[in-house]
Amino acid sequence: MGVVNETDATELVTGLYDCWYSKLVHFAVRTTENYALAEDLSQDAFMQLYLALRAGQNIEHPKAWTLCVLRRAMIKRMKDRLRFEVIEDMEAAGRLPTHNSGQYGLADIQSLFSTLSSREEEVLLLRLEAMKYRKRVVCPC
Repeated sequence: MGVVNETDATELVTGLYDCWYSKLVHFAVRTTENYALAEDLSQDAFMQLYLALRAGQNIEHPKAWTLCVLRRAMIKRMKDRLRFEVIEDMEAAGRLPTHNSGQYGLADIQSLFSTLSSREEEVLLLRLEAMKYRKRVVCPC
């Protein structure tokens, strides 16, 4: 397909937006149960479509492509939300040391590991092994 000029990309995305946006939002609302979030994620999917077209990406089925982008964004959002809910639940149950600064030291991490079951520890270690060093340093888990 090659690089699409700005006018062609705008026309293609605008036409698709007019007929497909409300369906994408409806799908996202059913999953996220949050209309504002569903709209944001749907609009972001169309922005990514526009940018991909301008970059020369060959997109044969733009409806399926935007749905894929939307689903990935919803999954990422749900995973992020679940991770923080688990941390908050652990804090509430007294299994996670709380600090005003949000910084945890080695002793805190060791005490946290001692509260985990062997299965929980295994899952955490496997997840950490899959991360690059930079992500491990930044990761709030």
